[in-house]
Amino acid sequence: MRKLSLAAAIAAIALLLCGFAYKGARSYAELAQMFVAQGRYDDAVTFFDKAIAMEPKNPELYQHRAFFYLKLERFDLGLRDLTTVIELQPDKAEGYLSRGLVYSDRNQRGMAEADFRKACELGDTSGCAFLTQSERQP
Repeated sequence: MRKLSLAAAIAAIALLLCGFAYKGARSYAELAQMFVAQGRYDDAVTFFDKAIAMEPKNPELYQHRAFFYLKLERFDLGLRDLTTVIELQPDKAEGYLSRGLVYSDRNQRGMAEADFRKACELGDTSGCAFLTQSERQP
């Protein structure tokens, strides 16, 4: 197991003892961001796990964790989190657009187009553009 850098350890202790800025899930999310700054995505995921355990209905936390799963090439877990974002916010385009981009990157064209279409229907111009681009491909 990796040791925390001295700066990260000091910051973690300060956040936990002083309640810097936020309490609970937001403190864990802030700690995760410190690990991201060091390129330590596995550690960031661990702290987002803790944040999500405290606020399981917070789509922002799932969106962030999905990004780090994707950076770690753990695509199934990233897609799972993006699906949760959509379940929590079915009327917001961001989750559909993000998941569509992952599907597109994974060569799952039909799934990508369905998500781009939904994002477009919800008014996201990027979703419309990606849908048009995908439909033009052979």
